[in-house]
Amino acid sequence: MFDPSVYDERFYAAEDVGRFASASVVLSALFKYYKPDSVVDFGCGLGHWLFICQQLGVEIIQGYDGHYVDTEKLKIPQETFARHEFEEPVNTQRSYGLAISIEVGEHLPASKADTFVESITKSSDVVLFSAAAPYQGGVNHFNERPPAYWAEKFAQCGYLCFDFLRDELWDAADINCVHAQNILIFVKENKRELFEGHNFSVQAAPPLKYHPEFVKIKLDTQGARKKKKHLRYYFLLPVQLLIPGRRQRKRFSEWSKS
Repeated sequence: MFDPSVYDERFYAAEDVGRFASASVVLSALFKYYKPDSVVDFGCGLGHWLFICQQLGVEIIQGYDGHYVDTEKLKIPQETFARHEFEEPVNTQRSYGLAISIEVGEHLPASKADTFVESITKSSDVVLFSAAAPYQGGVNHFNERPPAYWAEKFAQCGYLCFDFLRDELWDAADINCVHAQNILIFVKENKRELFEGHNFSVQAAPPLKYHPEFVKIKLDTQGARKKKKHLRYYFLLPVQLLIPGRRQRKRFSEWSKS
């Protein structure tokens, strides 16, 4: 089901600059309203977001991710990283001021979504969360869902949704557009004053929104695919004409356009 081979050195090298920049924008926006002294990251990869947390003054960090992470390339101290496969519950052994999970939930089968959310909520009263929206697409995406789906999962654990960061990040520079469209805050019900004190309201069912930059990327990608199919059809046309039989030629023509 999960193919760790896609997360090779080239993947991380290409993503480094963008990951640091996006993490800096998102975390700086959140820390204006809530500044934790400790952060745990579920699906930390090489630790880009935790590295930025340290740069912003967070004293204690901890990251969890799978066996495919090359610990020699971590951006954080190796002792702050632990391997874990999120299909199984995570016991962090302590509580943190903030739990992070950025674009991870979609990588798990739907049957494991409850387990994943429960692990996160047991680690902190405040959660910074994003997961891929429907049709977002990506590597090893098994459970792309609208924000309301995750809000319901967190609500079952006694957490309220605050959806104010998306508006603040929508037009920000140097941010991954999927973070701007998917980022939510979940807070344990007895800690709601942390954000209601800033005049932010609970949003029980946060709406599905697609960022214009994301839409542009999808349209550009689809256009490129159509062009590629079109060129393949005409490139293979001489071969098609050599195939004997009308039915076989028709089948080949349909395949070359698909």
